[in-house]
Amino acid sequence: MGTSRQVISIDLPSCLAGTIVSHDSWPTLTAPINYQEIKTALFSIGTSKSPGPDGFSSGFFKDAW
Repeated sequence: MGTSRQVISIDLPSCLAGTIVSHDSWPTLTAPINYQEIKTALFSIGTSKSPGPDGFSSGFFKDAW
């Protein structure tokens, strides 16, 4: 709030020269995510960790689960 940020454009040649995801990885990366995976990931985060961009910490979401 009240602060400005410098916008840096994407360096397209650098992005295109990066690592490419293999065809074998596609099924894992595009598989549906289930609620148990989300819960496991959330509860693996420390409760008192700093809040995210929305201002809520993981503790808030754990308590609200």
